[in-house]
Amino acid sequence: MISDLIPTKKVPDQKAKRRELFNLFDKNNLGYLTEEDMRSGILNILKLGELIEAEDAIKTAFQSACGAVKFSKKNSKADLKDSTIQFQEFRIFFVYLRQ
Repeated sequence: MISDLIPTKKVPDQKAKRRELFNLFDKNNLGYLTEEDMRSGILNILKLGELIEAEDAIKTAFQSACGAVKFSKKNSKADLKDSTIQFQEFRIFFVYLRQ
């Protein structure tokens, strides 16, 4: 079941699982994910392509999660493309993906 594969709860074990997945998705160790990183992770790591209508669901979830978290100046996305997801937004991406 898809809900078993996507950790969306704000509890320590699911946060740890999200961190693990984020690091797997972030193959270049940049600290953020592009839409292509997310697509590759969903299809190749989580193998969800058969469980969801992947392309549209990923695009919608990605666009919804981008910029969903307001970052302080110390941890700003200002230097990053607006179309990236940092770890703080990763859970939000999964919440949208499950809808």
